[in-house]
Amino acid sequence: MDDFESWYAILQDMAALHGENVSDRDAWAEDFESGKSPEAAFYDEYPEHEE
Repeated sequence: MDDFESWYAILQDMAALHGENVSDRDAWAEDFESGKSPEAAFYDEYPEHEE
């Protein structure tokens, strides 16, 4: 995914689904820049939600 806005929107949707807060955009930019998917970044931070 090339565009941070789209990547972050997916991350926000996942967070809303699980009742988590991902509002610190800068904190997530590193995961985006390293090539992680939004799903991988979310589950790395919140492994308790991984199915």
